[in-house]
Amino acid sequence: MSVKSTNLPENAKQLLEQYERIIERGVRGFVDAGKALLKIQETKLYRLTHATFQEYCRDRWNLSRKQSYDLINASKVVENLKLNLSPMGDILAIPENERQARALLGLEPELQVEVAREVAQEKELTGKVTAQTFSDKAKNISLLNQILKQVKISEPGIEKDQALFKAKTLLKEKLQNEDETKGY
Repeated sequence: MSVKSTNLPENAKQLLEQYERIIERGVRGFVDAGKALLKIQETKLYRLTHATFQEYCRDRWNLSRKQSYDLINASKVVENLKLNLSPMGDILAIPENERQARALLGLEPELQVEVAREVAQEKELTGKVTAQTFSDKAKNISLLNQILKQVKISEPGIEKDQALFKAKTLLKEKLQNEDETKGY
């Protein structure tokens, strides 16, 4: 299938082939596969052979729309965690597979880091990390995630660290109020 498109770079065919080789290796490296899919989507290289990104993913990779975006988003989670590795020796558990990374989708980037920190601490104790570990930690932090989103909306431009501190403070107050209401 050949779809002619304007506004593609001169080296579009070479770029598409380069990104497709990365995706073929993606079984072993979901992060690289997700990043390559994102590049193909952003640069519209799929138009060399398909009218839509969804058709391209389905025909070329046998990926549904959801699977394609899960790969892309999982790679974004890992990239966020890698960007937040501290030179001070802060230890984060970096997801080793797409399923582990997907557990962090929907969390604000700062909270993805918090979960990765908690998972790393658990790994030190148990010696293992599973997708369920990431999922459980992410669920535990979901209320904080909701509050953090509210803080960011109510105070646009607030620094990440300040927003997280404020969200944690508000959560602590909320939980204390609930305890007092229950008579604890």
